Parts: sequence; structure tokens; C-alpha cells
Amino acid sequence: MNRKTTPTLHDVARKAGVSTATVSRCFNAPDLVSESTREEVMRAVDELDYTPHFGGRALASNRSNTMGAVIPTMENAIFARGLQAFQEALGEAGVTLLAASS
Repeated sequence: MNRKTTPTLHDVARKAGVSTATVSRCFNAPDLVSESTREEVMRAVDELDYTPHFGGRALASNRSNTMGAVIPTMENAIFARGLQAFQEALGEAGVTLLAASS
């Protein structure tokens, strides 16, 4: 791995001696991975200072889990409170809200 580049899932897999699918499972479905394997993967993650690339995940899955809302103005307290409630509800569902005013 070139020191000037950010470590990839492949780098973590190589260092841990597992497949990239196993590394992915450690993040997305850890209960499907044995504890010893998970520990080995997490050790590699720590040593390489790896962080998952959520933009890449969105591109690969063709889903961003993002929703947009356009309101007439951000200055109106009624719109602001409604937008806040909407954002909180979406956040509980794992969805990010992008807001804009027209």
C-alpha cells in the first residue's frame, strides 16, 4: 500500500488474511462473522487507520439513503420546526435530509 493513499477495503482484507466480503460483513453484519475473525479484521482496521467510505457505499448500492426537502423560506419558524421534526424522524430511520429553500 502506498503511504500517500487512503487504505481500502482490499488493504484491510489483505492485512487481516480474509476476503473483502468478510471485511464488509464485519461492518454490515458483524453477527455473521466469528469473534476471532472480527477481532483480526478490526486489528487491521486500527493498524491501517481505515475508515469506511460511505460515499463509495452509496455508489455501489445505488442508494444514498438521502431525501430532499424544499421549503419556501428558512426564516419562518413553522417551516423550521416542521423541517426539524422531519429530519429527526428520517434520522431514526437512517436517512439523511438535504434541505433547501426556494
